[in-house]
Amino acid sequence: FFTEIQALYPGKKYPDEVYLFLNWLLTKNKNSFGVNRDALAQILRMDSLIRNRRRAEIDSRITEALEAALRLEYLLSYEIQPTGRIDMKLNPERIKRIDMQKKPGRPKKEKDTE
Repeated sequence: FFTEIQALYPGKKYPDEVYLFLNWLLTKNKNSFGVNRDALAQILRMDSLIRNRRRAEIDSRITEALEAALRLEYLLSYEIQPTGRIDMKLNPERIKRIDMQKKPGRPKKEKDTE
């Protein structure tokens, strides 16, 4: 996981926002969902940028994290709405929790057709 992220940024340290965003994506169990840009800034721990009202820098860091997830194939696609909502479609091959949506319990026995 770490080596994949580091491969995107050869010779320099990768941004914390990219690591936090990918880690957050791995906790999701839906194929697609949306999140507000301000809520995502909170999740990515951009508190000082929010406090100082540095909107352009927040947007560029969120875009960088989205692009890194797209290049590493954690995201299939994303779309930033004018209202600030970010719609994302996750890659079920990379994010294994999507496959774990089955209800817990014993598997049903197959009926014998004799």
